[in-house]
Amino acid sequence: LGVSESTFAISINKKIKIKILTNETILELSRGIRLHFEKISKNFFYREISKAQCGLAHLYSQSKMKLNLEKTDSMISQSNFLLDQLDADINFFTMLSKEWYSWHFPELVNIIKDGYLFALVVKFIGNRKSLNKKKTEELGVLVINELFCKEIKETSITSIGSKIENIDLSIIEKLCSIIINLTEFRNYVNFTLFKKVAIIAPNLNQIIGEHLVAKLISKAGSLKNLTRFPSSTIQILGSEKALFKALKNKIKTPKYGILFNSNFMRQIDGKYQAKFSRYLANKCSLALRIDYFSNYSSNIYGKKLKARLSKKIFNNLRINQL
Repeated sequence: LGVSESTFAISINKKIKIKILTNETILELSRGIRLHFEKISKNFFYREISKAQCGLAHLYSQSKMKLNLEKTDSMISQSNFLLDQLDADINFFTMLSKEWYSWHFPELVNIIKDGYLFALVVKFIGNRKSLNKKKTEELGVLVINELFCKEIKETSITSIGSKIENIDLSIIEKLCSIIINLTEFRNYVNFTLFKKVAIIAPNLNQIIGEHLVAKLISKAGSLKNLTRFPSSTIQILGSEKALFKALKNKIKTPKYGILFNSNFMRQIDGKYQAKFSRYLANKCSLALRIDYFSNYSSNIYGKKLKARLSKKIFNNLRINQL
């Protein structure tokens, strides 16, 4: 009996006790059989050997990687980049529409501050002179504020704005439609990001929220890379430019990066923020390791760690009051 693997040959010999050969001739024969197996077993094999090998390779790779299709953190990074780009586009288009429409109705910018609501009102009103009693009542339903509605009606009559042509008005209305669609799309992307983060990193999400989790993951590249970072690296993640500038000029290095936008940091007094940022980074490091290495998805540890952080803040506030 010829066997290509020597260890396999020893175990066979122990079991059935027959003469087994493992030399270069056997290796060459097995290589030739493997190479021409499809031609030899043409009538026996029911499908192409290449497809079978490919399927077997995929199954083996998935078993080694322990791939979970729900825990794909690349989607979080992409969603975070998309949200940043959408925010920039919405702000740019809103600023452009406000500047353009202010030539016709400048008082509206001071009445309505929100960009999305401003786009809705501009698209609904159009030319300010067309704002009659019926349209005012419909505007009250749209704005859901009678005071705003009355103020818009009164200022439209006494407005110092100039006349506007139909061509310019149609461009502004189309621009407002783009703002409305982009804002609604941004809200949908934000909702899907919230659901993804709740599945992938439930404990870390409990501590700092989905937006900061997404920023940390996109900055590190993946959740796996983030687990390899020590808490000191997580603490200053996002402030790389300031860090290299400080090292170059031999001045004090930054004490926080992305974690500075956390709700906990806003509640801490300025002189204690550097120490608390390290404490917060420690808890985040612990939470993300639990999220990555645990077999079961749960946010119990995140709630416990959040309670400890809240207690730390309470003690800090009590000391300051004394």
